[in-house]
Amino acid sequence: MKKFSRILSLLLVICMVFSLLPMVFAAEKYDGIGSGKTVILHSNDVHGAVTGYAYIAALKNKLVAAGAEVILADAGDYSQGETAVSLSKGATAVEMMNATGYDVVGLGNHEFDYGYAQLKENMTKAHFEVLCSDVLDADGNPIFDAHIVIEKGGVKIGFFGLETPETQTKANPALIKGLTFLTETTELTIWQNAQAQVDALKTEGADIVVCLSHLGVDKSSEPYRSYDLYSKVTGIDFIIDAHSHTVMEKGEKDEPIQSTGTKFANIGVIVIDNATKKIEQNFLIPTGEGNFNEKDETVLAKAQGILDAIKAEYGQKFATSEVDLNGAKEPGNRTEETNNGDLITDAMVWYLTEKNPGSITEVDADHIVAITNGGGIRAAVKQGDVTKNDIFTVLPFGNTVAVVYVTGAELLEALEASTYCPPASLGGFPQVAGLKFTVDADKAYDKNETTYPGSTYYGPKSINRVTIDEINGKAFDETAKYAVITNNFVAGGGDTYYAFAAASSQFDTGYTLDSVVIDYITEKLGGVIKADDYGTPKGRITVKQTPVVSDKITIGGLDANLWMTKYGNVYTDCKATDFLGEKLGFSWGDIVTVKFLDKELDLPVVPTYHYVDSGNPAIIVEKDADGKPTGYVSMAINMGNFATTYGIAEKHTNADKTWYWTAMEGVTFPIEVKFEMKEAGGYMAQYLLHDLNRTNNREDYADLTDEQFANFRVITTTGMGENILYRSSSPVNPELGRNTYADKAAEAAGVKTFVNLADDATKAAAYEGYAESYYSKQNVVFLNLGVDFTEQSFKDGLADGLRYMVEHEGPYLVHCTEGKDRAGYVSALLECFMGAKYTEVYSDYMTTYENYYGVEFGSEKYVAILESNIVKSLKNAFGVDNLETADLKKEATEYLKEIGLTDAEILKLAENLGGDPVVSEFEFLVTSDLHGQIFATDYTVDASQSGTYKRGLTRVSSYIKEQRALYGDNLYVVDMGDTIQGAPLTYYYAFNKPETDDPAIKAFRTIGYDMWVVGNHEFNYGLNILNRQLNYATSASTATEKQLSVSLANYLDATTNSDESKDWATWRGYDPYVIKDFDGVKVAIIGFGNPNIPTWDIPANWEGIYFADIIETYKKYEPEMKAKADMIVVVAHSGINSDVKSDFIGDLIEQTDSIAFAFSGHEHNNKDWTLKNAKGEDVHVLQPYTKARSIAQVKVSYDKATGEATVTPTLVNMENYKLDEDLVKVLQPYEDTTWNEYMLEKIGEASADFTAQELGTKPSAFMDLVNTVQLWGAYDNTGKNTPDNPKDDKPAQLSISAPLTSGDNANIINKGDIYLGDMFKLYRFENWFYQVTMKGEEIHQWLEFAATKIKVVNGKPTVSTGDLTYYDVIYGEGFSYVIDYTKEAGKRIVSMTYNGKEVTPDQTFTVVVNNYRYNGGGHYIEWLNAHGCEFKENDPDRIIYSTQFDMIQGEDKGQARNLLTDYIRTQKTITPTITSTWKLEPTVIALVPDSGNMFKYGHLDLDISTEEFLKLFEYGDIVTVTFNGKSYDFPVCSNYDDVDTHALLIRAATGKNVVTLAINYGQIGVEAGIIEKAPEGASAKYQVKEGVTFPIYATVTLKEAGGYKDELSVRQLNRTNNRDEYPTLTDEQFANFRSIATTGMGENVLYRSSSPINPELGRNTYADKAAAAAGIKTFVNLADTEAEAKGYEGFAESYYAKQNVIYLGLPVAFTTKEFKDGLAEGFRFMTKNEGPYLVHCTEGKDRAGLTAAILECFMGASAEEVANDYVTTFRNYYNVVDGKQAALTEAQETYLKNAILKNLCLIFGMEDATKADLKKEATEYLKEIGLTDAEIAKLAENLSGTVKEPFVNPFTDVSEKKWYYSYIMEMAEQGVVKGMTKTTFEPEGELTRAQAVMLLYRLAGEPEIEGTPSFKDVKENAWYADAIRWAEHTGVVNGMTKTTFEPESNVTRAQFVTMIYRFAGRPENKAAATFTDVKDGWYMDAVSWAETNQIVNGMTKTTFEPEGTCTRAQAAKIICVFLSLK
Repeated sequence: MKKFSRILSLLLVICMVFSLLPMVFAAEKYDGIGSGKTVILHSNDVHGAVTGYAYIAALKNKLVAAGAEVILADAGDYSQGETAVSLSKGATAVEMMNATGYDVVGLGNHEFDYGYAQLKENMTKAHFEVLCSDVLDADGNPIFDAHIVIEKGGVKIGFFGLETPETQTKANPALIKGLTFLTETTELTIWQNAQAQVDALKTEGADIVVCLSHLGVDKSSEPYRSYDLYSKVTGIDFIIDAHSHTVMEKGEKDEPIQSTGTKFANIGVIVIDNATKKIEQNFLIPTGEGNFNEKDETVLAKAQGILDAIKAEYGQKFATSEVDLNGAKEPGNRTEETNNGDLITDAMVWYLTEKNPGSITEVDADHIVAITNGGGIRAAVKQGDVTKNDIFTVLPFGNTVAVVYVTGAELLEALEASTYCPPASLGGFPQVAGLKFTVDADKAYDKNETTYPGSTYYGPKSINRVTIDEINGKAFDETAKYAVITNNFVAGGGDTYYAFAAASSQFDTGYTLDSVVIDYITEKLGGVIKADDYGTPKGRITVKQTPVVSDKITIGGLDANLWMTKYGNVYTDCKATDFLGEKLGFSWGDIVTVKFLDKELDLPVVPTYHYVDSGNPAIIVEKDADGKPTGYVSMAINMGNFATTYGIAEKHTNADKTWYWTAMEGVTFPIEVKFEMKEAGGYMAQYLLHDLNRTNNREDYADLTDEQFANFRVITTTGMGENILYRSSSPVNPELGRNTYADKAAEAAGVKTFVNLADDATKAAAYEGYAESYYSKQNVVFLNLGVDFTEQSFKDGLADGLRYMVEHEGPYLVHCTEGKDRAGYVSALLECFMGAKYTEVYSDYMTTYENYYGVEFGSEKYVAILESNIVKSLKNAFGVDNLETADLKKEATEYLKEIGLTDAEILKLAENLGGDPVVSEFEFLVTSDLHGQIFATDYTVDASQSGTYKRGLTRVSSYIKEQRALYGDNLYVVDMGDTIQGAPLTYYYAFNKPETDDPAIKAFRTIGYDMWVVGNHEFNYGLNILNRQLNYATSASTATEKQLSVSLANYLDATTNSDESKDWATWRGYDPYVIKDFDGVKVAIIGFGNPNIPTWDIPANWEGIYFADIIETYKKYEPEMKAKADMIVVVAHSGINSDVKSDFIGDLIEQTDSIAFAFSGHEHNNKDWTLKNAKGEDVHVLQPYTKARSIAQVKVSYDKATGEATVTPTLVNMENYKLDEDLVKVLQPYEDTTWNEYMLEKIGEASADFTAQELGTKPSAFMDLVNTVQLWGAYDNTGKNTPDNPKDDKPAQLSISAPLTSGDNANIINKGDIYLGDMFKLYRFENWFYQVTMKGEEIHQWLEFAATKIKVVNGKPTVSTGDLTYYDVIYGEGFSYVIDYTKEAGKRIVSMTYNGKEVTPDQTFTVVVNNYRYNGGGHYIEWLNAHGCEFKENDPDRIIYSTQFDMIQGEDKGQARNLLTDYIRTQKTITPTITSTWKLEPTVIALVPDSGNMFKYGHLDLDISTEEFLKLFEYGDIVTVTFNGKSYDFPVCSNYDDVDTHALLIRAATGKNVVTLAINYGQIGVEAGIIEKAPEGASAKYQVKEGVTFPIYATVTLKEAGGYKDELSVRQLNRTNNRDEYPTLTDEQFANFRSIATTGMGENVLYRSSSPINPELGRNTYADKAAAAAGIKTFVNLADTEAEAKGYEGFAESYYAKQNVIYLGLPVAFTTKEFKDGLAEGFRFMTKNEGPYLVHCTEGKDRAGLTAAILECFMGASAEEVANDYVTTFRNYYNVVDGKQAALTEAQETYLKNAILKNLCLIFGMEDATKADLKKEATEYLKEIGLTDAEIAKLAENLSGTVKEPFVNPFTDVSEKKWYYSYIMEMAEQGVVKGMTKTTFEPEGELTRAQAVMLLYRLAGEPEIEGTPSFKDVKENAWYADAIRWAEHTGVVNGMTKTTFEPESNVTRAQFVTMIYRFAGRPENKAAATFTDVKDGWYMDAVSWAETNQIVNGMTKTTFEPEGTCTRAQAAKIICVFLSLK
């Protein structure tokens, strides 16, 4: 055997890996989207890209096939853009959307381009809904339906459409006359309309609301963007955006906004879960090569038909021309007025003023002009017949006609900018109608310092060159308004026309410019372009220029870029007509001396650089189509760079292959050039040899095929692979008129990879028709190379292109523009590289000249061109003198190395281009352990899901097909067994359809598998079935099926082989291995079956087979395989090493050194192992996943020259692979029969659900059912099966079984009918059962091993999904056990009893166990033997009975699943009952992570219902709950009132789905460290603490049964929400509504009640009605936030909603700062608003009860009054017994009264409420929570019902007319400020430090402070001493020094604001001050805060004057505003 090497080619590995990525990523995007999902696929801004509809149609088909519901939607702008839709005025767009199957669309602004009437006409043909809610007709109605509800999959999805108001200015006003576009200023605003649509859709039952929004997200569209929509309108679930062509999956702030870009660059996907009726994800899928590239053929054909029809129409003659219309660039359309430009602009004016009058409304006809850019005029129109295609060639860009309104000044700017460089040409040069202007080319262009935004052009700083002579015969006015008719490119600021883009308004008509010109010629000119009309230009443009003098010719002018081409050609300002005319007198063929800089060159004068040899310079004077000189004189080097070579300018290339020039050092422009005659006619002989003529008209080449016309051909030189490499002219550049021919030829040839030598990507994409081309969908590298082959940039670019060919597959096409020079050179290089002969190289090169120019083979001209071009270029490249004698292959290879290619890249390039690879590429694909999963069906679900499963051979087949397309016969496909057993389809056909071809084998043969290795489960059904399958597998091939080989090298004929001797004759005579030839590489493939069959199956099932050792077998055949083959590959149904009896592949690799790689089955892994062989070398062993979830793939690259191989192993996921419809058709009859005749047979019914929830952690009805069946079936219940063995005539005592399911929350058996097919869900394995004997200790250890599977995850006992099928439970009447999972493994069974007694170790039991466990499966027996037991696997001495008796008979009755079936048939109805009593300790319950109780109140909820919890514990029990590292003792209660304030409780409220851990009026979540208070402005009051993660589990154990029952009995009260159960109460009492009439309280001033708005208690309407009757004016809502309140049903209609309300949303934790601050806010609200007042929470019991009690105390009530009012609530609400209300007991009354008084003691800080001065305590409490004396006084006044006398201004110097009047009055009334005397305030007086501190001291309530001031200048008895002592103590004000305060010093404005800032607690403020004089300093934070909160204003708009003195009036205002904020 040749040496097998692990040397890898890094490049190839990277290429292979990355070539898979696009497919993998694309598959991930829509992975798993199928049944149960509704998908909205959406597009936007398609703009006529009609072939793109095939993408979205294909994706829809794919999702529908997967079972999803699909809606197609579009958000507008589909009617205009490409000619495919523009020519039909949008009608073909509707046709395409009908064909695609769109359901709903919105409108874009371009839908109105052809007018409202045309739009309506188009939409009469629509098969989809058209939505537009915000465009109204003359009657005020939406022009189309505003919204619609579409129901899919049970989900109602509401759509409404919004159109941008910008349409008013973007569409032709005449065409939208009478329509109203809603805005923010219309009577019905756009946002009100949108909200109305949302509300209407919700009313109509929409679960989800989607807006088709053609608003966009660009800032320029403000305030009408989708961002604005989402911020202003509530209830929108998703916005599909359009208009701005943005690619986005979400908004800037994560708004649910998605947009696909334009022209199907992406497909938008929105996935809705039908069960939750929620959007679960959204994303974009890119389209095209490397992305989603599938197309619906029907839709694609429809699109192609439209395009073909247009193409055919454009080829018809429609007019004649008497003149040639100028198509030249310069002199021509880019330098001067032309007749072509006149005609085009005349057409534009005519179309909008005569054909469509009224289109332009804002100016009169004499103010209308037309301008188009000369660069957009691309060709001439010749005299004679004119076709539409001629016009399209002139105007190939598909531009539309637009109108721009500009001022005269803007028009002048545009003209100045677009004529800045004549005599040099410029694409922006204006061709015009309606105006005349003059350009003075002698004057300099006065350019700005910077370019226009986003442009390379400079705008004019001043108008210097252009004068507008007249507008339509009238004087030009810079201030007047003009309408400029132009094309959309110019209107958008293209070329030099930024002034138009920046103009005030414009609109796009949607009419394509070419169609406008065609209509003009047809209708206006009568189909004839007459010489009288357009024989010459009409004199609209005058370019003034001083005649050029020969000694004043220059290069340059503005900058180097204008005068250098990409190739380094250098232009002068000498016109060609002057150079060859009378002025200079030169001629073509002359040799002329050129002098510039310090250079002097003798150059020939020629029309193109091709007239000189490669590398030679020349003077270029171009010819036009008529052979006349045109343009300007330039100098160039053929295949070289003149500018750089001769020191003029240097070229720079950007990363995107674009370029720019800079002058060489020391060179300044302009550069003077002198031309002098050297020799007239001196070059004429060579000139004539090179004189070539070519046209771009197909008709001129009638003798050529389309391919020859396109210069398209395959290269067939020596060494080149057949149909591998092509060359041509450009398939995309329309300049030569050959692109469509080249593109079509490339498509026909199947070219996959293009090398574009001429263009960068941007330029290519801009070519007309690019997006629709075949080319654009393939692999393309854009190199943008020059023609100087010696330049390093050319070499670098060429190397990039060749690497691209290395990385991508062929066929390849190399092209430039003509396909002549660059493409010719590169083709020649590759031909040489592949071994072409010299004659072949030049013959191919010259074919271009034969095609293009008709150069005759072998002629003098032929030889001259050859020698001067390719021969010279190759000699230079290779450094040789003679190409005929050179080793071209060697020289080309060295050249490739020189330009940077590595040896590996060169080798791969040769391989890609060659027909017979040096390296043989072949591939193995291997499946294993299919277990019947040949069809994509999950048989555990219903028949409707058939064919939708993510697994199955029908998916694998598609992948195999793809790989076979790549590898052909070099693909080898193997299956490694366990094929048949495991699925209903294969099971049914094995046992019930012996006459029918086996479906699994049929699938293998249909797919074209090469080999089958039999697995152990193939023997389960017996040899009769297996032999039948093997015979079919190896039968001869047919037209549709391929014969398989079977390799089982270690399965020998038992008649001649034994342990003692072997002749190695194989079972059934199968070859032990096969030799496969892969392109001359021979590979031996040897298969092994599993040798452990005798352990697993009965002898009858393997009779006649001797199972040899795998390693021994391999070594037997190893020598002969090595002799015959280059490589050896092993395929085996044997694992790596998990079982010493069955898994040998690991040992095989380690003990041998000849295996290249191996495939291993049996273990169901999905893994690639790298194992060491006997030599220490790495060997890959791959094992694919079961059930066709993956396929093992090994790609081999074998170098036949060196014997070295590169092995690339991969496991390819098949789960999301497409179905092979061909295989589906073959297997569908099998599938249908299996369901109809087998799976859908009803066998019984279930009376209720059998759930899978919590399997493994507690007994279940399902497990009890399985064990019951095992006991029922595992004995000879008739006595006839084994008549001689009476021991087996009775059932066993115990049964062992595992859950056999994943243990999720789904039902295993649903209530209702049970079908036979359900059994495959219940029991997946085809086991049988033994009844055996076991000892008590053996059973104990069996359970101990099962208990090892229990893991504690986050505190919760769990059996993982992977362990669940190995987690056995033991069942039997009277048998029970307890597992303490907290103990170490092996010691977890803490109790095991039988009939109430502990089981002894020697106690004997009869036990049922399945064959898998009894044979050692799951390692149970291994554990028993390791823990003191003696238990043999498959021990026959223990067996009492085996259900396999029936299986031997061929009826399969004893199989587990059939026993289950027979049991259900016998029972007819089964009922879920749990009789097992085993259990886990302790109880573990999860905390609910998103509990509303937690976020609102701080409680924690346990994820268990009250019903389930009370099965474990009782009310009154005390339980210990441990979680988050803390333990607490909780009494179990039903209500919070069952414990004291701030006491712990577990609230198990009736009917609740959760049980709550709480502190009564506290937050257990905060105390336990799980949550914390949320920041201000958050949506919830509490949030999860940082670092805390869920799930969190709590262990709950009983501490004291009934330990709280006595206390609970006193507290136990019952309340209902049923009005009928309170017959003795009035409606007011039922609502807990009453006036508070305690001592001191004003009559009917203060009320309390339950919530008048929250419907939870059913009392809200009663409370609201009572409040209305009482005339309540002010409500204090303690319970809700404003958002919560307004969200209640009926809120808007309530009396409550119309009154003064403050929403506090307080917690029930009365001692918290949050509660106190909120309460203070509520009391202040009462001081500022008039009564009557009503205080309420939800029930009106706790928060309202305490608040009312505080106010009652405050107003003078006694403790008894307070307690009685509090108890009244309980008298109203509670003690409902048996539907009737009973009186409270005396004990209950006493408890409740004490409860409120205890709460008052707690918050007031007193010991006995009955002995305290409650009024004083309450007053102090109000101060404590922040109320000022003035506020307290006002509150008392308002509650007393008395009216205080109005405050009278005491100050004679405070006038009402002054700005400070109100501030001083309010502060004086509250006692904060006082006068300087009794009658004067001195408002302008300067505030002193003592006064300032006194103001703040009063604000603080003048608290008592001990001690004396520390300042020497503050006397102890001074009027301000207490204030300064307080200020010093609190830090509000500091001293001026450590010992002095300076009380009489003035306070600056900065100082006083800082005092207020400190008094407020230094609040955080992120905004900076805007005042220019506050930029830094100690007071900056304070001033910033005060400005932000509008506490202070500046002294001016920009200054604060921080050092200015603060006046007393200013201080009063600052304090007043500050207090209003509080």
